[in-house]
Amino acid sequence: MKTRDIHQTIQFQTTALDVYCCLMDERIHSSFTGAKAVISDSEGSSFSSYDGYAVGKNVVLERGKKIVQSWRTVDEQWPATHESEAAFILSDTAEGCKLEFFHTGVPEALADRIERGWYEYYWEPLSFYLNR
Repeated sequence: MKTRDIHQTIQFQTTALDVYCCLMDERIHSSFTGAKAVISDSEGSSFSSYDGYAVGKNVVLERGKKIVQSWRTVDEQWPATHESEAAFILSDTAEGCKLEFFHTGVPEALADRIERGWYEYYWEPLSFYLNR
């Protein structure tokens, strides 16, 4: 199976800790995406987001700095035994929070849709949520 890697850089007008908490608190995560999330700020714990579309496990968590997850979708085009890695690297800058996002090992057949999905279903709604 061919895979592709996704890299995105996003700037938010808030702190790195705020962005971390939005991503790792299931109530806030569900609120800004408008879809159910089950997630906790605990390494090794499983998560699901976007009404169960994305599932995985928290591999590395550094509060306010880094989130690394094993990640897959329930999409029929995603091979059942394949996991990708999603890494969120957060840093505080003079402009707010810089998020460097790396999603590696995404099945090529789904990569364009998943890449757009991160912007449309996560970064844009999160920015709106933080700026309301």
